[in-house]
Amino acid sequence: MNSASQRDSMRGGGREAGGLDPVLVERRDAITVLTVNRPEARNAIDLATAQAIEAAVDEFGADDAARVLVLTGAGGTFSAGMDLVAASKGEMPMSKRIIDESPDWSVEEGFAKQGEIALPALFSKDAAEGALAFAQKRDPQWQGR
Repeated sequence: MNSASQRDSMRGGGREAGGLDPVLVERRDAITVLTVNRPEARNAIDLATAQAIEAAVDEFGADDAARVLVLTGAGGTFSAGMDLVAASKGEMPMSKRIIDESPDWSVEEGFAKQGEIALPALFSKDAAEGALAFAQKRDPQWQGR
């Protein structure tokens, strides 16, 4: 893909107060590159960034031609993790499942249960298959496990 078409395939994920897109999405054939674009905050994840990542991942998942998703950070830093400044103001990014299941949970319970819900997906056989398929440069064989 030439640089002009690469530029044409790049878009932002919604503007922050400072005018920057918190996530840049670039499509290169079957490869999608998501760049967390908050270098001034060491790419810490606030609510707007989490929502932009979620929307981009949902779009990637719905595209049958998309094969590889790369998550990176702008400005030489991948990510400092959750934006603690935003969190101290009550702004906390959480997964959809946590939000759906959490109407009666305290903040502490929400953090504890988020790990409980996320860890099985991170250590699933499909996650391992995806990493192995990427390393072997082949299509993954998903089993839904």
